[in-house]
Amino acid sequence: MAAFDYFLIAFVLIIILIGGYSLFSSFSSSSKKTQLASFGVSLENSFKEYGTGLTGTPGSVKEMTYSLPEEISKVCFIDNSKASITDQELKQEMDLYPEKNIFFYPSTTFDPLFVDFFNLDENPLCIFPHQGTVSLRLKSTGSGVKLNPQSDTDQEKGCISVRYAKESSSAIDIVFLSSQYNDLALFREDVDRYVQKFLNLEPFTSHKDLLNFFIAEGDAKCTIGEWVTCDAFDVDKIAAQCPHDVSVVLVSRDAINNVLHPVRSSSIHNLISVNTADNPAVVIHEFGHAFGGLADEYVDDEFYGKIRFDSSKYPNCDQTDCLKWKGKKDVGCYEGCSLSSLFRPTEDSIMRSLSSNTYGPLNQEVIASKMGGDQ
Repeated sequence: MAAFDYFLIAFVLIIILIGGYSLFSSFSSSSKKTQLASFGVSLENSFKEYGTGLTGTPGSVKEMTYSLPEEISKVCFIDNSKASITDQELKQEMDLYPEKNIFFYPSTTFDPLFVDFFNLDENPLCIFPHQGTVSLRLKSTGSGVKLNPQSDTDQEKGCISVRYAKESSSAIDIVFLSSQYNDLALFREDVDRYVQKFLNLEPFTSHKDLLNFFIAEGDAKCTIGEWVTCDAFDVDKIAAQCPHDVSVVLVSRDAINNVLHPVRSSSIHNLISVNTADNPAVVIHEFGHAFGGLADEYVDDEFYGKIRFDSSKYPNCDQTDCLKWKGKKDVGCYEGCSLSSLFRPTEDSIMRSLSSNTYGPLNQEVIASKMGGDQ
C-alpha cells in the first residue's frame, strides 16, 4: 500500500506539472500576442499624432522607445510604395501578407502588422531589438513620420512605451517600475498582464484612448514586511523618466513564500506598490484608491476606527441616507463601507472584493470623470 501511495502521489504531481506547464505556455503565447498588439497601437498612435501636426511640427524630430516581445530578433518596416525588396526571406513574407508592412522574426512565431502614417529613406528598415525594445527617430512630415533608427550613442531607454494612446497632456499616464526582479523579461510579461487588467475592465475599456502605459527603467528597491513599502522619493526619481500621473511598482515575489508569509499590496497618493504574488486584480483595486480617491468598501472597524475615517472625503461611502448617490441608476444603499456603520453603493465591487469583476456604476463614473471621459 505504501508503494502504491507513493506512486499515486507521484502520478498526481506529474499531472499537476503537465497542467501547469500547459497553462503557462498558453498564457505566455497570449501575452506575446497582446504585447505585439500594443506595439502596433503605440506605433500608429504616435506616428499619426506626431507626424500629422497634432503635436509635432513638420521637420521636428522626436525619439521614442517601444516595448515588444523579448523573443523578437528582428523587425522590418516596409514602404510598399518604393523599390522592390531584394531580401528573399522578407520578400516571401511580403508575398504571403501583401497588405502588411511590418514583419517580425522569427516569422513562424509572430504575425506581421499593418501600421499607417510612416515612410522610409532606407527600404526596408530592419532593426535588431535590444532587450525587448525598439528605439526609433520620428521626423514629422505633416502627413506622417519618416522613420530612422536611433544611433547607439543616442539611445537612452529610460522610458519605454508599452501602449501609447495620445499626448500626455490629454491622457492619463501610468508608469510601471520594477523591484527585486532577476528576470526583466518576466517583468515585461507582468506589466502586460496588468495592462490587460486595465484594458478589459470598465471604465478603461471604453476610454482606451485616454490611457498611456510606460515602463521606467531602474530598480525601485522596495522592502517587504507586512506590506510592500516603496520610498516615494526614490520611485519618483525613476518614474520622472516618463510622463506619469500614477506610478505602479511591481515587486517580484515567489508565490510559495507568499503563502507562508502573506504580504499586502498598498497605495499612497499616486504611488501603487504591488506584490506580484497577490491577486492580479489588486492593481485595479489600488488604482481605485490612488487615482479615483475611492474608499475600501469592505469593513475593518479596528483599523478605520483608529484612524478616524471620514466618509465625507470619499465618493463611495456615506451615512445611512446615501444622499451622495441617491437617484443614480443601478446603485443602492448597502451596509458596510470601511466602517460597519457606513454604507456603499453596490453589493459588491473590486473596492470590496478582489473576486469581483467590476468597480460598480458609481465608482466607474467617478474614475471616468477624473480621466476626462464620460461614463
